[in-house]
Parts: sequence; structure tokens; C-alpha cells
Amino acid sequence: MIWMKIVEIDVRLPCNKRGALLKMLSSKLRGKIKEAHLYPPDSRGFSEVLIEVETDEDPSSIMSELRRILHGVPFKIKVMQA
Repeated sequence: MIWMKIVEIDVRLPCNKRGALLKMLSSKLRGKIKEAHLYPPDSRGFSEVLIEVETDEDPSSIMSELRRILHGVPFKIKVMQA
């Protein structure tokens, strides 16, 4: 039996790249985006994106996929349910 995991991804990036990020994540990750919170930009134009993904993949494979997609943009990942 395969257990589904809920993985929370927290990314801070320029607000004009938020839509492109969600589009890439939904096409690249073989999981289902449960929730996506797009917070308003700060005074420097950076916005925080908080995404919850339901997946059966290993979280380390999700991290390696994110490193390829985000190209040096800092992000945090947290496994909410194992």
C-alpha cells in the first residue's frame, strides 16, 4: 500500500514569476497541488508562495526536482504528513 505524503514548499521569489512557478510545478511534479497561497509582494517586489503538494514520491526526489526548476532561488520544504 502506498502512503500519500503532504509536502509544504515555501518559496520567496519576484512576484512576476509566481504563475510560471505554479505552472512548472504542476507539470513537473507527479503530485496534486492541494493548496497554493500567493502572498502580496513586499517593498522590494518579492512575494512568498506557499504550496502544499500531495504526492507518493520521496521528499528528497521532490527537493532535487525543485533545485532544477528554481535555479538558485531559496526555498524551504517540510513534510507535513508521512
